[in-house]
Order: sequence, then C-alpha cells, then structure tokens
Amino acid sequence: MLAAKSNYDDNLELLKLTLFLVNRGEANVPPVLKEHVIAVIRQAQLLLQFPTVNIQNPSPESIELALEIQSHDDLVNDFRGISDFDSIDPMLASRLLDKMEHKSVC
Repeated sequence: MLAAKSNYDDNLELLKLTLFLVNRGEANVPPVLKEHVIAVIRQAQLLLQFPTVNIQNPSPESIELALEIQSHDDLVNDFRGISDFDSIDPMLASRLLDKMEHKSVC
C-alpha cells in the first residue's frame, strides 16, 4: 500500500500547519482540523502497523505521513505516542516539525 505514494508535492501541509499552531500555543484550533489531523495520524499508524492489509481509501496525507515516519526511525516513537489531539503538546509539535522539515521524503 505504501508503494502507491501520491504525486502531490506536499500532502502534509495541514498537518504541519496544525503542529505549528500547537507549537505557538494556539488554543483555538478548529475542531474539524483537530479531527482531520488525528484521522491522518491514525491512518498512517495503521498503514505502518499492518502494511500488508488493504486499508480502504487511505488519504494521500496518511500515505505520505506513513512514508515519512517509515523513513525516519526517530519519528516512529513520537507518532506512536499520539492517541488524540490533546496528546500533542507544544514540545512534541516543535520536535515533529523540526524532524519533518529537516528530513523530508519529497
């Protein structure tokens, strides 16, 4: 499934924007954005946990995030610890942004 990477330049812009907002201490992240980011993270976690299972309609974002995580061991534990939006604190958001910006798959 991960071999089916999309051709988009960067599908992770919403995720990165959200991490940026959390890093800055923004308290008013819209609920729909929170839900979207957690859905992308959970789907990426499933893609990594069960790589041989055919997941129905994975989003391009979740595929790209799974590839990003898979390519960089230091991201595995950080994303593994995310179960809901409240588990993303400013320090974690900063660390993820730094790692994703400096070690991009694209």
